[in-house]
Amino acid sequence: MEQRRSALSPEVVQKLINVCHDAYDAWTTRRVLFDNNPYEELLNISYSKHREFLHWLSEITMDYALLQIAKLHDPAVTSRNITLSFAYVVEYGGWDDETGEKLRRIHKRLTEKFEELKSARNKVLCHNDLAALLNNKPLGAFPENADVIYFETLKEFITGVQGSPFEWAVAHTNDAHCFRELIVNDSEQRLETISVACVLSANQLEGVETNVVVFPEGIDEIEITTAQIAHPNALVVGSIIENGMGRGVLYHRGQNRIDYLKIGNDRRTKPSNNERQMPVYEAGNICVGVVICMDVDTGVFLSNLLQRIKSSSAEFKLVCVPADMAEATFSGTELMPQWEGVHVLLCNHIKTYPQGRAKSFISDTHRIKRVIQQTNEPLFAQLPSRLSRNSWTEMKG
Repeated sequence: MEQRRSALSPEVVQKLINVCHDAYDAWTTRRVLFDNNPYEELLNISYSKHREFLHWLSEITMDYALLQIAKLHDPAVTSRNITLSFAYVVEYGGWDDETGEKLRRIHKRLTEKFEELKSARNKVLCHNDLAALLNNKPLGAFPENADVIYFETLKEFITGVQGSPFEWAVAHTNDAHCFRELIVNDSEQRLETISVACVLSANQLEGVETNVVVFPEGIDEIEITTAQIAHPNALVVGSIIENGMGRGVLYHRGQNRIDYLKIGNDRRTKPSNNERQMPVYEAGNICVGVVICMDVDTGVFLSNLLQRIKSSSAEFKLVCVPADMAEATFSGTELMPQWEGVHVLLCNHIKTYPQGRAKSFISDTHRIKRVIQQTNEPLFAQLPSRLSRNSWTEMKG
């Protein structure tokens, strides 16, 4: 006859899982929004238009997460009332010897971690402790990654209680990520100017803050990676060689946001001949299209891409051209009529046409090249939105 594991009913076990998940959801929401947020610089309280709301949301999520964790560590009986806590489950669960001993060991580990939270619960959550408030320092905060260890241990405890492997549901975590994206995008929409750069290598970006970076055609992927690390919130554009073809890339927050293979045949890379591609990406109030070098001469592709960009509601409409072209293309200081209404950022390589190459440039939305490369220097400019009172500015690196 099989030995009984526990006297707890399935309903009580499920209630325990629910309250543990409440603590996990509160903690992971806090962690996604504030403690493990890659956009911390963008959402910094001193810069964001939501600073007061984010401050209170930070305080509320911290307090609530601590409170949910603390309740799990209540005594089995408080003021003659039974609590659904670890102590109750371990002491009154009616476990078989092996399971009971295992749960007691896990409970001990959880309690050891919880000791680091007691000052937060006692001084912050239950009382306005004067000394704590005057010192203005966080109390009961987990050491680095100790919170992760705590919830991994809690998952182990639940597995022991229910007698089968347990995994946290991720619905609330996904919701927190989506909410964070909404705040980030809304913060970005307040940009009245953006800084752009055309560079031949990542080291030309040292000491420069920029929103958009354009590399030339045929750039080494390590240069793009280096730029992303140094400017995690920037849009980083270039064209790399992949399986003998030119692949356009637009990286933002660690991900390539476009799917684009060079269309034309310059006999240096294999053509895709696919004019139905639409390498356009929007972030906040910036809309960016990417055109690799000779693809500026395509008919249907370029016409559709420009129409898509011009129809965007974004304040900043950019066409980034990673290139390796001769000087005959884009000659003069004024662009063709089709480029009206967009900024063109052309970054040209120096490897194929060292003497007769086209110069990199940045244009305004009226087809005029406002910043033109003289030799091999990087180009920097600050572009105003249509609604901004700021002027068009060339920036020196």
